[in-house]
Amino acid sequence: MLLCLAIFLLALLPRLGALDRYVTPDELRWVDRSIRFSTALSQGDFASTMQSGHPGVITMWLGSLGIRLQHPLPTTLPQFDPQNAEVVRFLAQYLTAARLPVIFVVAINLVVLFLLLDRLLDRRAAFLAAGLIALDPFAVALGSILHVDALMMTFSLNALAALGLALQRDRSSRWLIFSGALAGLAMLSKSPAAILSAAALIVVVLDGVRQRRSGWR
Repeated sequence: MLLCLAIFLLALLPRLGALDRYVTPDELRWVDRSIRFSTALSQGDFASTMQSGHPGVITMWLGSLGIRLQHPLPTTLPQFDPQNAEVVRFLAQYLTAARLPVIFVVAINLVVLFLLLDRLLDRRAAFLAAGLIALDPFAVALGSILHVDALMMTFSLNALAALGLALQRDRSSRWLIFSGALAGLAMLSKSPAAILSAAALIVVVLDGVRQRRSGWR
């Protein structure tokens, strides 16, 4: 429990420290998408929930959750234009609220990664791996903003770790189902995570070949 708390704080605190330090242009676009996504959901206009081809679904869910917890949804939303200072100021007021759920989910994902690696490897290696990712400057920067990459990365790592557990001696189907669910969340975060399907297929096939050769011996 203490190690889980340590990983959570190692992941959370550096990312919270960047909350009000800077604004990236893409984030304001994701604020705009999150508000439009949440408005479309509340109106039952499900076709309009598709705001991006990334698809960025998890980012929009988390962004809209943070915004709705701290602000009423605006009744009118100006057309996004990064060159329009008035639009930028309007969207920036929602940014901190939208960032917070992403930061917390990334931190929780790293705790899950530690728990999975603890079963797959050993406690020291698991803590070192999760701790290094939690403190990696590039990962901290991506995990501090309203975007898709940190969510895709952490869900993907957890999916691969769960797949590793599924292929261990007990070969429990629950880990395979968990791995698939995590891979789905990674794909809903950013479409390039679809490569996890091919990677998982290759790993499963190679594991089957290894098991067959062991049987032959």
